[in-house]
Amino acid sequence: MTPISSTPTMDVEATLSGPNFWWNTLSNLQKAIRRGDQAQAGVSSVLLYNTDRLKFLRRLGVIALEDVGFGNIKLVSKILNYADSHKRTCRPTAHTEERNESLALVSELAGSVKDRSPCQLAVASKMCADSIARVARLTPEKCAAVYGDEANDMTLRCLAGRSLTGSLSIDKLRIGKADRKAFLTALTKLDLPDRIVSIAEIGASFGGEVAGLGINIPILYRLMKEETRKIRVNQLPPAELIRGLLSASYDMHTLEGKYALAAFAGNCTPLRQFAERHGAQVKKIVGLLTFMSEGSVVDRSVRCSLTDELYAMNEKALCARIGLPYSVLSEGKEIILANLDLLNRHRRRIAEAQSFFDTSNVKGRQGTLL
Repeated sequence: MTPISSTPTMDVEATLSGPNFWWNTLSNLQKAIRRGDQAQAGVSSVLLYNTDRLKFLRRLGVIALEDVGFGNIKLVSKILNYADSHKRTCRPTAHTEERNESLALVSELAGSVKDRSPCQLAVASKMCADSIARVARLTPEKCAAVYGDEANDMTLRCLAGRSLTGSLSIDKLRIGKADRKAFLTALTKLDLPDRIVSIAEIGASFGGEVAGLGINIPILYRLMKEETRKIRVNQLPPAELIRGLLSASYDMHTLEGKYALAAFAGNCTPLRQFAERHGAQVKKIVGLLTFMSEGSVVDRSVRCSLTDELYAMNEKALCARIGLPYSVLSEGKEIILANLDLLNRHRRRIAEAQSFFDTSNVKGRQGTLL
């Protein structure tokens, strides 16, 4: 594989042109943070900040909750407070200062121990059909009572919190009865540290993904506090640069990634045979299977019985979504990782057709980042 340069370059005033390049760069930012690659994360941050600072700051909140979580809860709180206090339009004279502050936060995210528990709880909860049906019928007051009762199952509390903050949706259709006031009332009755309450409050004020992840911090806080936690150093899948981005960035969340994955599914004989053996459709499993094998892996993670439980719940939920038996997931991952060279050839072919760092999509002269 092509080695990754440790000194990527980009003009500090460069911006992105077109939604595809925004999503590609956003994907690269998150993959770089997960891998602890501060240089790649920095380049992506400059482009994203210059193009749409408000969307960028909001996304930092999502990444902090989704990928760092209890790996560094102080940093999560710090980033959400920063994003919340900088919602308004930046003063022209403060543009460079705020961008540098944002870059420093991104560097901290990349260098932090990771924890994907809040995200994994959210994914697992959305596969609990009976609980979803129950929560959808509840009044906001009863939903708040469910969220505020620590004796309830954590997936049920998660669904109740998402309903109250308007972040519970199935197939992009929002369900439940949103009532932010009822949510905040339930939150204040939980007797939690101010930092934990603040994370959920700010998340609720943002709505969307930030709210859907933020409500899980109070649910998991006491459970996580009771655990004996260790730090695990994980083996990262190999990566290369394709048009200036980490190869894993071209995943099912980007247009080029979807094309590459479809081509890979049609050309990877071991993957096709694996799907046939287990009654699955190769084009249905390739996206999430690649994400679980490559895209969601982090460099260092919190490890305890609770994180192990949530990790398994998350993977079982994803397997159910794509019709793949959970018992054969590890075999599928091995096939993906053994054939990354083939996948990356397809990624390169698709990406080179659009040439990421050319003048049609990056406005600004080439130069060094800092």
